[in-house]
Amino acid sequence: MKIPEFKETMLEVFRNRPDVGRMGFLSSFFTVKPQYFTNGELIDIDVINRSVKIAPVVTPNGSGAVQVAPDLFTGKQVRPPLYSLARPVSLYDLMQRKPGETVFDKTYASWTAEMQNALIPAFELEQDMIRVSIEVQAAKMLQTGKVDLTDENGKIAYTLDYGMNPDHKISVSTKWDATGADPIADLKGGMDVVRKDGHSDVSTAIFGAKAWEAFISNEKVLKLFQKDVLNIAALNPELVDRGGEYMGYIMIGAYKVNLFTYSAVYEAFNAEDRFPFVDDDKVILLPNRDRLDLRLMYARHPVIAGGTIFDDIVPEELTIENRIRYTQRVIADIPKNTYTAETSSRPLCLPVSIDRIAVLGDTVTAA
Repeated sequence: MKIPEFKETMLEVFRNRPDVGRMGFLSSFFTVKPQYFTNGELIDIDVINRSVKIAPVVTPNGSGAVQVAPDLFTGKQVRPPLYSLARPVSLYDLMQRKPGETVFDKTYASWTAEMQNALIPAFELEQDMIRVSIEVQAAKMLQTGKVDLTDENGKIAYTLDYGMNPDHKISVSTKWDATGADPIADLKGGMDVVRKDGHSDVSTAIFGAKAWEAFISNEKVLKLFQKDVLNIAALNPELVDRGGEYMGYIMIGAYKVNLFTYSAVYEAFNAEDRFPFVDDDKVILLPNRDRLDLRLMYARHPVIAGGTIFDDIVPEELTIENRIRYTQRVIADIPKNTYTAETSSRPLCLPVSIDRIAVLGDTVTAA
């Protein structure tokens, strides 16, 4: 009779890691260009506002040209917020069992290689957290024209208000889950203010969860709603596979509006509370991406090199997907036999064309 070997069998590790790439739908509307990776501490932007006035005729003929006022511009100067995260890794940690290891199949490399392998997931965790924070910035900008960012204690530590026109923050007259609601008229009202102030036509509507449920249950909506799954091929490629779900489209007059839902959520740093990126009762109205001037900018955050053996291994500056810039370093605490992985970034979601954004709110009775 064959005697079984009483050893542990370790299955492949399952990593329950959120797909942060699918939490980038809203920030994907913000364009990144090489010149947006700046070396400055502050960012200046001049916004030119031009009217759509007609040219008058001259009477009588030969009396001279009519004087035209120059374009008006508004200058803004902003200081991008700083995110800086650190995670220590002790040499003692290298002696502990790692995910997927058993005492029978543990193979030891040099301590430097072991430490490098331990620092990599620390950097990945920090990078993921900053990516989620960029999406939070984009979400708040698109829904309010304002960003309130909190510190590690949950207190507001940074505020930037771009002064979204109050007319672009629309509370519907009748809740969509109440008798007599007219979601189509409400969407048209939001489209009208974008056309009036932003000189552009809305083509995209992004729904919070409860707003969508009430919207798609309305009889007036169902008469116009078209669920055309093939139409996704015609959408901007940068919007695909970012977490937004294309639901179909409706025709409002001569205008086609693509309908999206976005169910991704994020957690507060100092608590386990979860929040949707798009508020349950909100609907964000936007033109085509090429008609928007939304910019993802970066300011410089210089750091002193950690002065460790990992300086040549860990790049001081790292750019992911040509749109997210991180500054990295490894810091040694010799008395504690600890190395700390530190990641920093200074991103700013800048809504230059803020008059081309409108938001419907209070669409349902209880959000």
